[in-house]
Amino acid sequence: MSKEEGGILKFVFGLFSGMISGIAIGLLLAPKKGEEFREDLKIKSMELKDLTKEKLSEFQNQGRVQAKKFANTVQE
Repeated sequence: MSKEEGGILKFVFGLFSGMISGIAIGLLLAPKKGEEFREDLKIKSMELKDLTKEKLSEFQNQGRVQAKKFANTVQE
């Protein structure tokens, strides 16, 4: 893995960590009833789950493309 790819992965990890922290803090500090809070938490966790799956799929696709490029370079 090159330095650039490592930097990108660190950035993405930091971005996700920040998003999760921001969502959690925002929900915990919001003045809502327990039932409303649980519903919001459920919705936000589903959104985060979907986003994570989407980003993981994108990274897998990028990895496959990079692996094919590398294989072609090695074959040449």
